[in-house]
Formats: sequence, structure tokens, C-alpha cells
Amino acid sequence: MWRSGATRRFFAAAPAITFPVGIRIVALARGPARPLPTTVWYPALFAGRDAPIAAGPFPVVIYSHGLHSLPARHAEIISRWVAAGFVVAAPAYPRTREDARNFTRADVRNQPADAWYVVGKVLALPVFAGHLDGSRIGAAGHSAGGYTTAGLFTPATTTRSGAAS
Repeated sequence: MWRSGATRRFFAAAPAITFPVGIRIVALARGPARPLPTTVWYPALFAGRDAPIAAGPFPVVIYSHGLHSLPARHAEIISRWVAAGFVVAAPAYPRTREDARNFTRADVRNQPADAWYVVGKVLALPVFAGHLDGSRIGAAGHSAGGYTTAGLFTPATTTRSGAAS
């Protein structure tokens, strides 16, 4: 049984304010065969595309869509996380997204490395310099994106990506 004092150590209070949601589209690729167009939703000074980011630093979440989907289909839940103070990066994976030319569900095994690549690139974007907290990274996914999320934290993936274990 949790005591209230123990719970407070593990969970921070809900944010006192909500943030407007900014959106930025970033053209990333892990080589010519792995384009990773990424939508980044972030706490902004005002809502809209390419709006200035609010004062951070903010934790970063990588969000992975399911088979035959796109990041935009998950905008409602992602926007709520952003309003609460998270930056969410959501790549459209090249072989499992809705408009994939060569769709194959077997490509899910490549997506954890794609996701770590996206995290590294988003953390390095000059437009977000000083606003992201690279020590607080989370991951979420829907359906097959859940498999991608679980794969992010396997020893082989975190070692291959250069992430600290």
C-alpha cells in the first residue's frame, strides 16, 4: 500500500498552467531509404505552426504510431500532453505509416533505432536549444507503436543508438 508521502516522491504535481500548442514539421532521415518526417508538438507562447517555444526546459516524449497510421491521427492525446508541459516528437515511420509505398509490418523491428535517432536530432535542433530536458525522455505508442516503444528500452537498441544505459 502506498502512503501519501511515498507517492509524492515518485509523482510530481500536475502543472499549474496549461500551454498553447506549437507544431513544427522536421524533415529527418536515417539514410535515403528511411525518411522520418517528424511532427514535433511543443509548449508554445501561442498556438500554431512554428510558434515560438515557451520557456523550458521540458521533458521529451517520442510517440510511435501504429500500423497504417500517421502521427496526426494522435494529435488529440498528444496535444493534451503538450498543454501539460511535454514536448512530443512523432515520426512517420517509412514502411508502416498510412501512405507507405512498400508497407510491411516486419519493419517494426527497425523503428526503435529510428525513434532514438529522432530523439537525438530533436534534442539538437537549434530552435529548441535550452528548452528541452534531455535527461527526462519518455516514450509512448499505439498498437504496433507500443512494440516500438518497448523496443526502445532493450539493451541492443539503447547501445546501438548511443543512449546511456
